[in-house]
Amino acid sequence: MKNGFDERQDISLPSVNFQNHGLELSPRQAEIYRNLEAIGPEIAAFYLSGVRVLQNDDLETSSYLLAHIAREIEGGLRDLLSNAQEKKKIQKQ
Repeated sequence: MKNGFDERQDISLPSVNFQNHGLELSPRQAEIYRNLEAIGPEIAAFYLSGVRVLQNDDLETSSYLLAHIAREIEGGLRDLLSNAQEKKKIQKQ
């Protein structure tokens, strides 16, 4: 599909990474993953793990795991996108 995006940004194309991980992502989830991957591979990996937790019905602690994953993603984004002064202010709150 040629719409001004390269293959990596085109959300209509399936991602090989998702299939290799045994995950089925919605187009929205795939878009979020690709955007996070562009920011940092660790953040994107946490996101995929979160999706895996959501799709697994056998985990009794899924809410705790998801909370931890969300904290890691938020902290990673804060580290990448904030300057030192903003980080200190946010951490105090």
